[in-house]
Amino acid sequence: MAFLVILVWWPLGFGGNRTWSWAIACIGTLAVGMIWLVGYGLGRRQLSSGFRQSSVMVCLWAGWVLYGALQWLPMPIGLVEFLSPGSAALALEGGAKGWVTLSLSPYESKMATAHSLTLMVVFCLVLLLTKSRRRLKWMVGLFIMIGTLQALYGALMAMSGLEYGFFAVKEHMHGLPTGTFVNRNHFAGFLVLCLCLGVGVLVGKLGTPSAVDARSRIRDTVRWLLSDKMRLRLYLVIMVIALVLTRSRMGNASFFIALLSVGAVGLWWFRSRSRPVLILLLSLVVIDVVIIGTWFGVEQVVDRVQQTASVNMDSGEMQDKERLDTDTESLALWREVPLFGTGGGTFATVFPAWRRADMGAFYDHAHNDYVEFLVEYGVIGVTLLASMLVLTLVQCVRRIYDARSNYVAGICFGVTMGVVAALLHASVDFNLHIPGYSAYFVVLMALPWVRIRTDSRD
Repeated sequence: MAFLVILVWWPLGFGGNRTWSWAIACIGTLAVGMIWLVGYGLGRRQLSSGFRQSSVMVCLWAGWVLYGALQWLPMPIGLVEFLSPGSAALALEGGAKGWVTLSLSPYESKMATAHSLTLMVVFCLVLLLTKSRRRLKWMVGLFIMIGTLQALYGALMAMSGLEYGFFAVKEHMHGLPTGTFVNRNHFAGFLVLCLCLGVGVLVGKLGTPSAVDARSRIRDTVRWLLSDKMRLRLYLVIMVIALVLTRSRMGNASFFIALLSVGAVGLWWFRSRSRPVLILLLSLVVIDVVIIGTWFGVEQVVDRVQQTASVNMDSGEMQDKERLDTDTESLALWREVPLFGTGGGTFATVFPAWRRADMGAFYDHAHNDYVEFLVEYGVIGVTLLASMLVLTLVQCVRRIYDARSNYVAGICFGVTMGVVAALLHASVDFNLHIPGYSAYFVVLMALPWVRIRTDSRD
């Protein structure tokens, strides 16, 4: 229960860069992890089957955390010159002498390592604590409910004009729902994660058609309207409304691209139930886009997509041409430190000194997670991250084929959608660097590795 409370706090308390809420989220998560370790040391806790069978993923997570720590450990300048000549040259230009680090800003890299360690603990706790079907339902239900509450809160604030974020008046994005996040794009990305998992759960609840006549079809329809499936469908409608209201281009595009692409594959995965799955997917597209979009302004999202390449000098938002310039300059910086990068969390410190003189705006992120991870962690770090994502997608496919439960198969379907949508959105934004988003993305990644014992007790 304590772990679920901490999960509730992540998006509520750390949608933006708030140091105090980051400290609460990290300390709370690590405290729950330490309590479990103490119980394990006293023999009151045991490793779950999901944790034991996920040893490769846990090792990759440990490697990622240790790699982040390696970046800020002091080393002789000669060793740094051997490992990363570019880092050594940049450090020497800054006046460094004697022992230096691979990271160009050790303090930021330490904070990034602390965040990585916390995310690793989140991943492990999901596997260690989710040992029964009841706990899995609690975990998934919390995930979807938080998305629904965020959608309701964000839409209410935007439509009522109250414009409050998390215990504070909003300073930016007025008239647009942001929930407890600072930026509408991060809020949209978070909603997409919750939507994808919700769609997966709904797919898992679908059964094969059993009605043979009109009377039986009417009875089945009424039963469906009164079931928990209908409540879940209403939750998805609420989240789609908030998603459309954000006017986020890639937020909306990533969801529907993931829905259509993964859904097309899902028709083959769930061949025995292809008809109800097809009807569900079509209803999501037709009802949510045509009807809800007409009421809540999907045409404004289309207008923003059509204006993607335009440059509005009067707008306070970063223009897309500048984003492309940022990516170009960031890649040029990465070529100086291709293997180890500049250090985790150092982009905001290093890039302002590297950017061209005509780039007037301040960039604390690259607005492209792929580029930012390359700059900060180099090829080695990106390889570790890519390995975890690929293994997760492979595990999803395996569980869909091997799962004895339609519910588990549906969850893996939703996780696949969520990962695909997140990877699409990562190409134009830095959601994975937002703790409230990244924590839930890690929970999503952990779900396919959960193993449920039918004889387990809570």
